[in-house]
Amino acid sequence: MMKDYEMTDLGTMRYFLGIQVQQSDEGIFISQGKYAENLLKKFNMLKSKPMDTPMAINLKLTSNDGAPKFDASTYKSVVGSLIYLTNTRPDIVHAVSVVSRFMSDPSNHHFAAVKRILKYIQGTKGYGIRYTQEKKAQLVGYTDSDWAGAIDDRKSTFGHVFFLGSKVISWSSKKQSTVALSTTEAEYISATSAACEAVWIRRILAYLRQEQNTPTKLYCDNMSTIAMTKNPVFHSRSNHLELRHHFIIKLVEDGEIELKFCGGLLGAHWLRIRRNSEVKRVGGWSNPRMGDHPGKLLRGLLGAHWLRIRRNSEVKRVGGWSNPRMGDHPGKLLRELPETKPCGLVRM
Repeated sequence: MMKDYEMTDLGTMRYFLGIQVQQSDEGIFISQGKYAENLLKKFNMLKSKPMDTPMAINLKLTSNDGAPKFDASTYKSVVGSLIYLTNTRPDIVHAVSVVSRFMSDPSNHHFAAVKRILKYIQGTKGYGIRYTQEKKAQLVGYTDSDWAGAIDDRKSTFGHVFFLGSKVISWSSKKQSTVALSTTEAEYISATSAACEAVWIRRILAYLRQEQNTPTKLYCDNMSTIAMTKNPVFHSRSNHLELRHHFIIKLVEDGEIELKFCGGLLGAHWLRIRRNSEVKRVGGWSNPRMGDHPGKLLRGLLGAHWLRIRRNSEVKRVGGWSNPRMGDHPGKLLRELPETKPCGLVRM
């Protein structure tokens, strides 16, 4: 092409639109470390004390919180920058989604939540995603939803994450467009949204000659939702839902999606605690420098999932799932969902 067109060969791509790309024989590592550092510097947070999680546990933000108003222009600027950072940071996508709801009329309370995200980034600037070659990688998805979690309009927040083999390739956390009347309804809407994402990914993979010859497994933690996808008769529980939310039934019938049950923590595919109380993996998320911090709180992928490790290495909570009898088992493999591996979000 250089014979016919005027162009310059810049060599192997290393930096593109704020995303750093490191290519080696082991694979490709993408991150936004420099972008994150510039963001912290811009908002005078570069010397702030790092936080362990991007959002406080059980934080509930509302529009009419009575707090003094914060400058909307500054708020939009920092939240917009955080939204772009989620391109390589699935660990902050839920927190950023929540604070982005108040861009039109932010208060000091809302900006305090934003500052916590920035403090979390301060301690995790080097995090990114590593992609390595895998043969016959299968697409697997996970979906979850709360119920009426938004105080202002009582809408539910849902999220999904997709892995191709052991690597995360798609993630999202959003507020639903309608008010769900039950947890089952909220999970059903969430599953349909995730199924649509799965169809889109399957088509891209087919175009790249990486066809998925088996149904894509989509895991959720609500048995009633799974039952609704297998029952073509819309009963009183679902006959009021918009037609588009029933698209998942067609996908299940056509063999494109297989909805499967997965109890407990959806966001974390597995968690291992070493003898020195180091959290090695949480949600497929590698954190090799977190050792010797038994009181650390770590953030999950899909929402208010959290984990606390006590000094005796007891896991008190994982994603809101109590496990009070797991103490004194620091080498115990606590969670391993079928056909899943770590996603490769690592610190360089």
